[in-house]
Amino acid sequence: AFNQYENHFINTGNHKIHGLSDLELGLKLQLVKKDSCQTEVALLSHAVIPTALAQLSNQNLGNITKLCVSHSIT
Repeated sequence: AFNQYENHFINTGNHKIHGLSDLELGLKLQLVKKDSCQTEVALLSHAVIPTALAQLSNQNLGNITKLCVSHSIT
C-alpha cells in the first residue's frame, strides 16, 4: 500500500489544500528469471483507489500496469 502527502496552493496562492493522496496497492509478478538467461521480465501493476480528499483525487478507480525488462551486460 502506498500513499503520499500532497500540498497544493489553489488559484491565488492564499488557499492551501493538503493531505494524503489516493491509495495505491501494487504487485510484481516475475514472468522470466532463469540462471541460463541474462534477461528478466516482470509485470508491475498498481490499483489506484480513490481515498483522498476530492481536491487531491480524480475520484476514479484506476490501474497502472508496466512491463519491466532488464538485461545484464556482464
